[in-house]
Amino acid sequence: MRKPIARSALRKAGMTLIELLAVIGIVSILTAMLLPAVLQSRAAARSMTCKNNLHQIGLAVHNFYDTHGYLPNQRPMWDIMPFMEMQDLKTELAENVRSTASGPALFVCPSDPMARIERRRISYLLNDGSQIEPRNGLRKGYKDFSLAEITDGLSNTAMIAERLVRDIDLSSLAAPDAVARRQPLRFSFLTTRTFSASEEMAFLKYTLNPVNRAVAEHAGLSGADTLHHETPYDHLVPPNNWAFNNGDGAFSWKRGSFPATSFHPGGVHVLLADGSVNFTAETIDIRPWWALGSRNGGD
Repeated sequence: MRKPIARSALRKAGMTLIELLAVIGIVSILTAMLLPAVLQSRAAARSMTCKNNLHQIGLAVHNFYDTHGYLPNQRPMWDIMPFMEMQDLKTELAENVRSTASGPALFVCPSDPMARIERRRISYLLNDGSQIEPRNGLRKGYKDFSLAEITDGLSNTAMIAERLVRDIDLSSLAAPDAVARRQPLRFSFLTTRTFSASEEMAFLKYTLNPVNRAVAEHAGLSGADTLHHETPYDHLVPPNNWAFNNGDGAFSWKRGSFPATSFHPGGVHVLLADGSVNFTAETIDIRPWWALGSRNGGD
């Protein structure tokens, strides 16, 4: 009778089946031990790239200010493109609505798989403040907004932070509720009442309450995040929390929460008005987070 080929080969190699299984087991254990370290290293590299993106954006914003004498506060990513050696791309996108050109890689966070440059997505949005109304961030709606108006200090005021982009495969209101709840940081939800100015704490408690989240109706995709249609983020709730429209209207998000969000473990990167970039923990107390979001709160 002929010997099984596999067993014969093992014996020729001086290895029994038990020894082979032992080797496979050891390799599996080593792989399981090394994989978390590899993933952690990859996450750290992506975080570093994101931080560098914001640093470059900060330099461009200040160069824009030195040239024009005011801060870009409507579409900042679009406005600063000439100061990042992207004037040709900006001209092409402005003159040809059907252009197939991709957006700048510097404007997307590598940790967000939906931030695809071929869709001209952007991961970095302007700070809209920490009040329901009037907004007290860096988006005022007119161009003559100077750094001197940031009376809280440039190093104490957020300028731009990251936010996960919308789900590009779903239209604004067509996504099933189950889909919205599987990836809530890409959607916005509705409150059952409208919160007025100075009710920031009540709004915060409502939106962080698990009971309210469990029954909240989703309002679609929260905001726009392309080069041509930028919307701000705000400091009403801490980073990496759900977005809530203020009231039961689908388009009332402008007075609600549109928080900074990311897939970086534990927090988000924030570009301060002085050009520095800090990693802010999602566990930050709301008072310093509110203070960071206001330009003139005396804090």
